[in-house]
Amino acid sequence: MSISQAAKIDAPKANKKSRSLSKLYDREINLNHLIIVVALYLVATANIGFFEQVLSVYPLSTNMGFIFSITGLLFGLMWLVLSLLCYRSTAKVMLIIMVLIAAICGYFTDATGRYLIVICSLTAYKPIKQKPWD
Repeated sequence: MSISQAAKIDAPKANKKSRSLSKLYDREINLNHLIIVVALYLVATANIGFFEQVLSVYPLSTNMGFIFSITGLLFGLMWLVLSLLCYRSTAKVMLIIMVLIAAICGYFTDATGRYLIVICSLTAYKPIKQKPWD
């Protein structure tokens, strides 16, 4: 038996193993499922500061239903916004942008202890004490 014949014998076994792995990785994911996964990820990871502040005001032991309803409402709102923003051709790009924006906002929220929107709105509406043209 030559070397080329031995390689031909072992090749189908390797292809059979790679075929089973390719079936697992080559599946197409439904756009709705992808949006749901991203919304769950954003609710679980990007809102840690929000949930810490809510739990400091409303303890989990006495307000369990309220905390679960806020979580469900937040998930539903994120799912609705992501569904409206993600069209078939731009879905992956929009989801990546949303995850990056959530990561940046989460970093500033954790670093400063404040929400980025509050900081921006306070600096935008803050009256200028000294005008440069006076």
